Parts: sequence; structure tokens; C-alpha cells
Amino acid sequence: MAVSGPRATQGVRAPLFDRLAAPNGADGRRDPRLLDRDGLLASIRRELDRLLNTRTPLAADQLGQRPRGTLDYGIPDLSLFWPFDADSESRLATLMTSTIAAFEPRLLRPSVALERVGNERSRLRARVTGAIALDEVVESVSFPILLSDSVGDGDER
Repeated sequence: MAVSGPRATQGVRAPLFDRLAAPNGADGRRDPRLLDRDGLLASIRRELDRLLNTRTPLAADQLGQRPRGTLDYGIPDLSLFWPFDADSESRLATLMTSTIAAFEPRLLRPSVALERVGNERSRLRARVTGAIALDEVVESVSFPILLSDSVGDGDER
């Protein structure tokens, strides 16, 4: 007699858009609905890049006044934060951390540290750290995300 119930799986469920974009088995995975460790890391990195390089129309002070939703996806324009000012960069890092917590639940305990890339105002790198849970193992991870004021400049490989 077969026992029904939950089965243990290797991996985590792929996000909806990842599943829609990849044809079944085209990327070599056994089950395209599940992500292994490398797939999970790549998926989170893509989402962090999209999230931190999308500008919300809301002002920074409005974002903390209500729960975040799809209409305020992203972060405010970087021109609202003074370059080379420690307090301003600290506020931006805090805002990015809360944005990641709201929109990327697969990254546990997110934290953001900003790093200057050269002396240009528009070249900041967010070092996003946190943890992922996969197959009952929690692992610390870090993602360098290049930020820019223009769409498409955020990809750092």
C-alpha cells in the first residue's frame, strides 16, 4: 500500500517568470520547476539586479509609511542621496535592505553595504549579504550588484 503525503525534494521552487521563460528541460535541469543551488543563486542575483536598478516613483520618506507592494517596486532615484556622504549612504543602504526584505523573500536576513566604484557619483556597488535555505541547509551568500542611474547599466559579471 502506497503512503501519500509530502515528498522530500532536492532544490527550491523556481519563481513563476523563471518557469515561464525556460522551456521544460532546456537548461539541463531534471525538473525545470525546481532550482538547484547554482540556479537559486543565479535567480536571486537576477532579481536583486532588477530590484536595485529599478526606480520607484515614490520618495524615500514615503516608502516606510505603508507596506511595500508592486506599485512601489524598486528604490528611489539615486540623485536623492548625497554622494560621498556617510549618513546619506547609510540611509540608502538601510532603504535597500528593507526593499530586499520586502521583494526577495528567498534571501534570509539581507544586509547591504555600499562600495564606491571609482570616484564617479553614479557608480556604486551594493554588496548584498544574507543567507539561503536549501535542502535543510542554511548557507551565507553575498552578491555584488552594480547600481546605476540608468536602466541596463546594472549588470556586473
